[in-house]
Amino acid sequence: MSTRTRLIVSGIATAIALGLSAQVSIPSNPIVPGTLQCFAIMLAGSLFGMRASVLGGLLYLIGGASGIPWFSGLDADMTVTGGYILGFVPALALVGFQADKNNLATFTSSLGTYLVALMVVYLSGFIWLVQYAGVSATQAYVDGVQATFVGDVVEITAVAALVGLFSQLFKRSAQ
Repeated sequence: MSTRTRLIVSGIATAIALGLSAQVSIPSNPIVPGTLQCFAIMLAGSLFGMRASVLGGLLYLIGGASGIPWFSGLDADMTVTGGYILGFVPALALVGFQADKNNLATFTSSLGTYLVALMVVYLSGFIWLVQYAGVSATQAYVDGVQATFVGDVVEITAVAALVGLFSQLFKRSAQ
């Protein structure tokens, strides 16, 4: 498979994974739904690297904004979750960059990268909730960060364990 074809296929796989993982609803709070998207972000970035995973994040964002009903709850509305969705792209870039540099070979290095990527998503979502959804900063923290944090940490810890166990699979050749 050519490099370009692999990039496109991996990008589409990332977008589909984000769309499917958004449909797994984890009860957390009424404002921001809990999903498995953090798992998908970290796994896609680790598997596909920066270029393909960022392409997938952009495809997911553009597709959802264009009406593909794959945001959480099969909703194309970004009113509340838009900031998180926008934060997926830099989070994918960060994880993918580290994967491209083969810096995710151990559980500890993976988990550290994933925690920083998670904070990128949370910061983007928090700012969006306060600026565009009319939620107070306190409520944005409680419902937008605190309510989903434990579940998201479990997700990223699972990916870090998988990456650690299968590090040779995740090792990337120079691009």
